[in-house]
Amino acid sequence: TNRDSFKHCSKWFDRVHSLAPDLAIPGVLVANKTDLTDRIVVSESEGKAFASEKGLAYFETSTKNSESCLAPFVHLAKEYFRLYEEALEVMNAIG
Repeated sequence: TNRDSFKHCSKWFDRVHSLAPDLAIPGVLVANKTDLTDRIVVSESEGKAFASEKGLAYFETSTKNSESCLAPFVHLAKEYFRLYEEALEVMNAIG
């Protein structure tokens, strides 16, 4: 419902990655307010394309209707836990 917010995503993404350019940081792009179908200005395909280009998972949510609100958080938790387990394996291999 807000094209300006979507336009700023690239800047925000670049800012995060400029702080740690060599790290693979899990992230998500969340399209909220999907219940406002008559006010949608960024298409699902546009959001998915941006997310794919940046290596992000894409989610659509509606907090008003409580639709898919937890999914982005669960995804991030799983991704960070996976990274934690990978780091543990490396540490255990080193000794």
